[in-house]
Amino acid sequence: MRDFIPNQDAVVVAQLKDTGAVLLGKTNMHEFAYGVTSNNPHYGPVRNPWELSRIPGGSSGGSAAAVAAGLCYGSIGTDTGGSIRIPPHFAASSD
Repeated sequence: MRDFIPNQDAVVVAQLKDTGAVLLGKTNMHEFAYGVTSNNPHYGPVRNPWELSRIPGGSSGGSAAAVAAGLCYGSIGTDTGGSIRIPPHFAASSD
């Protein structure tokens, strides 16, 4: 889906726009939001902003990484592959 450009916004994006939210852009994620490493075959891996040798976890790890890096106050993610459950676990893990 590297060159795919959707014809319309997702419902959640349209609703956010309707409320006046400022949308900053798109984040990297697993294709079809299905996986736990956030490694996209077309755009490369998402890195944990606190430790670049690690992944942020979750299928929508780019959203977690953007929030963790302080680039935005919130981000949209799905939980198809664990996007909501996995990043907090990774952030709480220690060596």
